[in-house]
Amino acid sequence: MPTARPKRGVTIHTGIAVATTESSVAHGVPQADDGMFQLDVTVVGAADNTLDIDIEGSNDGLTWRVLGSFPTVAFGGEGTFGLPVEGIPRYVRSTATVGGAIPSLDFVVQADFYGRG
Repeated sequence: MPTARPKRGVTIHTGIAVATTESSVAHGVPQADDGMFQLDVTVVGAADNTLDIDIEGSNDGLTWRVLGSFPTVAFGGEGTFGLPVEGIPRYVRSTATVGGAIPSLDFVVQADFYGRG
């Protein structure tokens, strides 16, 4: 990944007691070529809970496509996960899909972006 002009520690999505599918707000990332996304999962509330996080990108903020996906996190799978993404468009967001009878999950998605040299 290029290392010029990094934009570090951008919080993309904070989920607290998430019980439904939700998307973060769109974040503008001008002049970013690549990114390293980090998922920190601190609570997976019940034995049947699951969490899937997609990183999505858009050139116009209206039409979204999946840029990459973290592995599914299940009960007992709390931890930190990394996801490198190449070819960052103008906007990014994350979408969390949760599963289970009574899901309750806490997580944070952050990113470091690397611009053009």
